[in-house]
Amino acid sequence: KKIPQSVGHTLWHRLETMDISEDHKWVLYKSATEENDTLIVQSATGGKRHPFPNAEKAGFFGSSYLVVKGKKGLEVLYLKTGRRKSFNGAADFVVAGELLGMIYKNGTSERLSVINRQLTEVASIDKVVALKEHVASNSMAVATIDGGNATIRILQSERGVARRYQASFTATNAMYLTWSNDGKNIAFAVNSAEGSKLYAYSLEDQKLWVLEEDLLDSM
Repeated sequence: KKIPQSVGHTLWHRLETMDISEDHKWVLYKSATEENDTLIVQSATGGKRHPFPNAEKAGFFGSSYLVVKGKKGLEVLYLKTGRRKSFNGAADFVVAGELLGMIYKNGTSERLSVINRQLTEVASIDKVVALKEHVASNSMAVATIDGGNATIRILQSERGVARRYQASFTATNAMYLTWSNDGKNIAFAVNSAEGSKLYAYSLEDQKLWVLEEDLLDSM
Protein backbone atom coordinates (compact mmCIF):
# COMPACT_ATOMS: atom_id res chain seq x y z
CA LYS A 1 0.00 0.00 0.00
CA LYS A 2 1.40 3.38 -0.99
CA ILE A 3 1.69 6.17 1.55
CA PRO A 4 0.06 9.33 0.21
CA GLN A 5 2.44 12.29 -0.07
CA SER A 6 1.85 15.92 -0.84
CA VAL A 7 2.96 17.16 -4.24
CA GLY A 8 6.63 18.12 -4.33
CA HIS A 9 7.36 16.54 -0.96
CA THR A 10 9.58 13.45 -0.70
CA LEU A 11 10.19 11.55 2.52
CA TRP A 12 13.71 10.23 3.04
CA HIS A 13 15.72 8.45 5.71
CA ARG A 14 19.48 7.88 5.81
CA LEU A 15 21.73 5.87 8.14
CA GLU A 16 25.41 6.71 8.66
CA THR A 17 27.84 4.63 10.72
CA MET A 18 30.13 6.79 12.86
CA ASP A 19 32.22 4.71 15.28
CA ILE A 20 32.64 1.36 17.04
CA SER A 21 33.70 0.76 20.64
CA GLU A 22 37.15 -0.58 21.61
CA ASP A 23 35.76 -4.02 22.42
CA HIS A 24 33.66 -4.05 19.22
CA LYS A 25 30.47 -4.61 21.22
CA TRP A 26 28.78 -1.28 20.43
CA VAL A 27 28.13 0.64 17.22
CA LEU A 28 27.43 4.37 16.99
CA TYR A 29 25.44 5.62 14.01
CA LYS A 30 23.28 8.52 12.90
CA SER A 31 19.69 8.26 11.72
CA ALA A 32 18.93 11.29 9.55
CA THR A 33 15.51 12.37 8.30
CA GLU A 34 14.08 15.57 6.85
CA GLU A 35 12.85 16.62 10.28
CA ASN A 36 15.77 15.80 12.60
CA ASP A 37 18.91 13.74 13.20
CA THR A 38 19.27 11.17 15.97
CA LEU A 39 22.51 9.65 17.21
CA ILE A 40 22.04 6.02 18.25
CA VAL A 41 24.35 3.60 20.03
CA GLN A 42 23.37 -0.03 19.69
CA SER A 43 24.70 -3.36 20.83
CA ALA A 44 26.49 -5.15 17.98
CA THR A 45 24.57 -8.30 18.85
CA GLY A 46 21.21 -6.51 18.86
CA GLY A 47 18.99 -5.83 21.82
CA LYS A 48 20.11 -2.75 23.72
CA ARG A 49 19.70 0.54 21.89
CA HIS A 50 20.07 4.12 23.19
CA PRO A 51 18.86 7.04 21.02
CA PHE A 52 19.92 10.68 21.46
CA PRO A 53 17.61 12.94 19.40
CA ASN A 54 19.17 16.17 18.09
CA ALA A 55 22.58 15.35 19.58
CA GLU A 56 25.41 17.31 18.00
CA LYS A 57 28.37 14.99 18.62
CA ALA A 58 29.19 11.68 20.30
CA GLY A 59 32.20 9.45 20.90
CA PHE A 60 33.22 6.37 22.87
CA PHE A 61 35.23 6.77 26.07
CA GLY A 62 36.84 3.37 26.44
CA SER A 63 34.59 0.34 26.14
CA SER A 64 32.24 1.34 28.95
CA TYR A 65 31.05 4.85 28.12
CA LEU A 66 29.59 6.98 25.36
CA VAL A 67 29.95 10.77 25.60
CA VAL A 68 27.21 12.81 23.90
CA LYS A 69 27.12 16.54 23.24
CA GLY A 70 23.65 18.08 23.30
CA LYS A 71 22.21 21.57 23.42
CA LYS A 72 22.40 21.86 27.23
CA GLY A 73 25.74 20.17 27.81
CA LEU A 74 27.24 16.69 27.88
CA GLU A 75 25.86 13.31 28.87
CA VAL A 76 27.96 10.27 29.70
CA LEU A 77 26.17 6.97 29.11
CA TYR A 78 27.29 3.84 30.96
CA LEU A 79 26.71 1.31 28.20
CA LYS A 80 26.27 -1.75 30.40
CA THR A 81 23.38 -0.40 32.49
CA GLY A 82 22.06 2.53 30.46
CA ARG A 83 22.68 4.90 33.38
CA ARG A 84 23.37 8.50 32.30
CA LYS A 85 25.29 11.29 34.02
CA SER A 86 24.79 14.90 32.93
CA PHE A 87 27.42 17.65 32.83
CA ASN A 88 25.32 20.74 32.20
CA GLY A 89 27.10 23.72 30.69
CA ALA A 90 29.90 21.74 29.07
CA ALA A 91 30.30 23.03 25.51
CA ASP A 92 32.47 20.31 23.97
CA PHE A 93 34.71 17.34 24.74
CA VAL A 94 37.84 15.50 23.63
CA VAL A 95 38.89 11.93 24.40
CA ALA A 96 42.54 10.95 24.83
CA GLY A 97 42.68 7.27 25.73
CA GLU A 98 41.94 7.06 29.46
CA LEU A 99 41.25 10.80 29.80
CA LEU A 100 38.10 12.73 28.94
CA GLY A 101 38.38 16.50 28.65
CA MET A 102 35.22 18.60 29.01
CA ILE A 103 35.36 22.20 27.85
CA TYR A 104 33.33 24.91 29.60
CA LYS A 105 33.10 28.37 28.02
CA ASN A 106 32.64 31.62 29.92
CA GLY A 107 32.69 34.51 27.46
CA THR A 108 36.09 34.45 25.76
CA SER A 109 37.60 32.23 28.47
CA GLU A 110 37.56 28.45 28.59
CA ARG A 111 37.92 25.98 31.44
CA LEU A 112 38.97 22.37 30.96
CA SER A 113 37.76 19.66 33.33
CA VAL A 114 39.60 16.34 32.90
CA ILE A 115 38.11 13.10 34.23
CA ASN A 116 39.27 9.50 34.21
CA ARG A 117 37.34 6.32 33.44
CA GLN A 118 35.99 6.21 36.98
CA LEU A 119 34.35 9.59 36.14
CA THR A 120 36.53 11.28 38.76
CA GLU A 121 37.96 14.71 38.03
CA VAL A 122 41.77 14.59 37.95
CA ALA A 123 42.45 18.15 36.74
CA SER A 124 40.68 21.50 36.33
CA ILE A 125 42.44 24.16 34.25
CA ASP A 126 41.25 27.73 33.65
CA LYS A 127 42.00 30.26 30.89
CA VAL A 128 42.65 27.63 28.22
CA VAL A 129 43.65 28.97 24.78
CA ALA A 130 44.64 25.73 23.02
CA LEU A 131 44.13 22.01 23.49
CA LYS A 132 45.50 18.99 21.63
CA GLU A 133 44.99 15.32 22.49
CA HIS A 134 47.20 12.31 21.69
CA VAL A 135 45.05 9.19 21.96
CA ALA A 136 47.73 6.48 21.78
CA SER A 137 49.73 7.89 24.70
CA ASN A 138 46.69 8.85 26.85
CA SER A 139 47.89 12.46 26.73
CA MET A 140 46.46 15.98 26.51
CA ALA A 141 48.47 19.16 25.94
CA VAL A 142 46.81 22.29 27.32
CA ALA A 143 47.99 25.88 26.73
CA THR A 144 46.88 28.63 29.12
CA ILE A 145 47.63 32.36 29.29
CA ASP A 146 47.15 34.50 32.39
CA GLY A 147 48.34 38.11 32.35
CA GLY A 148 50.96 37.49 29.67
CA ASN A 149 52.29 34.36 31.39
CA ALA A 150 51.75 31.25 29.30
CA THR A 151 51.94 27.65 30.46
CA ILE A 152 51.90 24.37 28.58
CA ARG A 153 50.61 21.47 30.67
CA ILE A 154 50.78 17.89 29.49
CA LEU A 155 48.43 15.47 31.25
CA GLN A 156 49.02 11.74 30.94
CA SER A 157 47.05 8.91 32.49
CA GLU A 158 48.34 5.57 33.68
CA ARG A 159 45.59 3.37 35.12
CA GLY A 160 43.48 6.42 35.84
CA VAL A 161 46.20 8.36 37.66
CA ALA A 162 47.12 11.67 36.00
CA ARG A 163 50.77 12.65 35.67
CA ARG A 164 51.65 16.25 34.83
CA TYR A 165 54.48 17.88 32.93
CA GLN A 166 54.69 21.66 32.76
CA ALA A 167 56.64 24.41 30.99
CA SER A 168 56.14 28.16 31.47
CA PHE A 169 57.16 31.24 29.43
CA THR A 170 56.04 34.77 28.52
CA ALA A 171 53.53 35.06 25.68
CA THR A 172 50.38 36.75 24.47
CA ASN A 173 49.06 33.78 22.54
CA ALA A 174 49.83 30.07 22.24
CA MET A 175 48.53 28.04 19.32
CA TYR A 176 49.11 25.23 16.83
CA LEU A 177 49.89 22.49 19.34
CA THR A 178 51.29 19.49 17.45
CA TRP A 179 52.22 16.08 18.86
CA SER A 180 54.95 13.82 17.51
CA ASN A 181 53.67 10.47 16.28
CA ASP A 182 54.97 8.63 19.35
CA GLY A 183 53.53 11.18 21.80
CA LYS A 184 56.92 11.90 23.40
CA ASN A 185 57.31 15.45 22.12
CA ILE A 186 55.04 18.39 21.39
CA ALA A 187 55.71 21.51 19.33
CA PHE A 188 53.87 24.82 19.47
CA ALA A 189 54.03 28.42 18.22
CA VAL A 190 53.98 31.39 20.58
CA ASN A 191 53.40 35.10 19.88
CA SER A 192 54.72 37.74 22.29
CA ALA A 193 55.89 41.38 22.27
CA GLU A 194 59.35 40.14 21.28
CA GLY A 195 57.99 38.34 18.20
CA SER A 196 56.98 34.81 17.28
CA LYS A 197 58.86 31.68 18.28
CA LEU A 198 58.55 27.95 17.85
CA TYR A 199 59.04 25.67 20.83
CA ALA A 200 59.37 21.93 21.32
CA TYR A 201 58.92 20.17 24.64
CA SER A 202 60.32 16.71 25.41
CA LEU A 203 58.31 14.68 27.91
CA GLU A 204 61.15 12.21 28.45
CA ASP A 205 63.76 14.90 29.26
CA GLN A 206 61.22 17.42 30.62
CA LYS A 207 63.06 20.11 28.67
CA LEU A 208 61.79 23.02 26.60
CA TRP A 209 63.66 23.73 23.36
CA VAL A 210 63.50 26.95 21.33
CA LEU A 211 63.88 26.88 17.55
CA GLU A 212 66.21 29.84 17.00
CA GLU A 213 65.23 32.64 14.63
CA ASP A 214 68.39 32.33 12.50
CA LEU A 215 67.60 28.65 11.97
CA LEU A 216 64.05 29.55 10.91
CA ASP A 217 65.38 32.11 8.41
CA SER A 218 67.61 29.50 6.81
CA MET A 219 64.76 27.04 6.25
